[in-house]
Amino acid sequence: MTAPTDAPASAASAPAVSGPAGSSPTAPGAPRRVREQALPRRRNTRALAVGIAVAAAGAAGCLLVVSGAGHKTGVVVLTHDIPFGTRLGGSDLAVTKVALDPAVHSMPAAELSTALGQRTTGALHGGSLLTDQDISVGVQVPAGKALVGLSLGSGQIPRQDLASGAPLSLVIVPDSSTVAAGADSPNATSSPSDGSGAAVSGGGAAGTGTAGQVQKVITGTLESLGETDQDGRIPVDVLVASTDSPDLAAAAAAQRVVVVALPVQ
Repeated sequence: MTAPTDAPASAASAPAVSGPAGSSPTAPGAPRRVREQALPRRRNTRALAVGIAVAAAGAAGCLLVVSGAGHKTGVVVLTHDIPFGTRLGGSDLAVTKVALDPAVHSMPAAELSTALGQRTTGALHGGSLLTDQDISVGVQVPAGKALVGLSLGSGQIPRQDLASGAPLSLVIVPDSSTVAAGADSPNATSSPSDGSGAAVSGGGAAGTGTAGQVQKVITGTLESLGETDQDGRIPVDVLVASTDSPDLAAAAAAQRVVVVALPVQ
């Protein structure tokens, strides 16, 4: 009796070939699939550098804006409106801190003391910044104007204190001796009134006229008002049109000027 022999293993019983972990078994003789791997991307270093530079510049700009907005400088400002030619005092000026553009002119707070006692070169408005161009040691007379000094006695100027820059009417009256002579003249006639209660002449030279006449009225601005001197006279500086200055000076020398204060506009 012949012993049975083992039959050769069939192809069906051949073990399967395993692929990489996690993949399906691959049959013998079938092509093996290669696992695809993503290739590393090439970075655009130039674009990256540009982006970093732009971000850095933006951050620096923001820093400058913030730091600039927070930086304030002490400057001198005006506390109220001040007319031309006013001598500045402590109550006229103050110090404040503001963020300023370098192109804006101003006076540093440390220089406030240098402005005291100086005169304004123009009409200044309260709250505005004071600059070196706004002040001067002496009054700078504007073009077309003249500064005339008067010495006035009792009855020639109101007793109330007048502020620098106050509008005035400077009334030139006839000489008293001429008025007395004119009153005795048979040809003396009255002149029509201008509606203010005073008669106005038709122009005439200084030193002529009759009682009650006003030879000329000159509009001016008060520059300064001094203290009464030992003779009881008050020094007054007025700013008038240059064309009126000769008549005003001549009348002032003869004590024929009366000051009338006008309402402030």
